[in-house]
Amino acid sequence: MQGLGQGTAGHHVSAQIANATTDAYVAALQTGLRVSAVVAVIGAILAFVLVRGRPTQTQSEPTVGEHVAESELAAQPRAPEPPSRCAPAPPARLTHGPAAPPF
Repeated sequence: MQGLGQGTAGHHVSAQIANATTDAYVAALQTGLRVSAVVAVIGAILAFVLVRGRPTQTQSEPTVGEHVAESELAAQPRAPEPPSRCAPAPPARLTHGPAAPPF
């Protein structure tokens, strides 16, 4: 455990191999960081372009045809609602008069 975290490769490895290993590690780390940065920049640009390119939905006044369509829909009879699947509500208790004793 001697030399752990100090950047030394140990006694049995030559200095040339240790330097080559360190250089390879630094080069690989540098390449990975550059690729990650390029991907992040491309993603940010794509997100900006795609989100900016969408038209915003604004509440505009409906046209005359839309008013007619809405009035026609309002005039049509509605289908009856299906029966409720919920249990019926319990009967309401009377609040006037003396309270009945619980049984």
